[in-house]
Amino acid sequence: MEKQILQEKINMLNQRLRILILQNAREGSVYDDKFLLELYHVSGQVLALKQKLGQWRQTTVVNRIPGIVPTLVAQS
Repeated sequence: MEKQILQEKINMLNQRLRILILQNAREGSVYDDKFLLELYHVSGQVLALKQKLGQWRQTTVVNRIPGIVPTLVAQS
């Protein structure tokens, strides 16, 4: 039951991210601080919930390229 509730929260947050991105795309290509902060917070919540569900793991980059940061990858 908890897993289903967490998944619903993730879906709602993903929908919020889509709305934010689409709204900003219509307003122009300049990202304001309010948009970036909200995007940061919502995506952080999504990642935290996915970690709680055990769906994400951190990967390491074998040959590190300057400017490239290890990313989070979904497990299937």
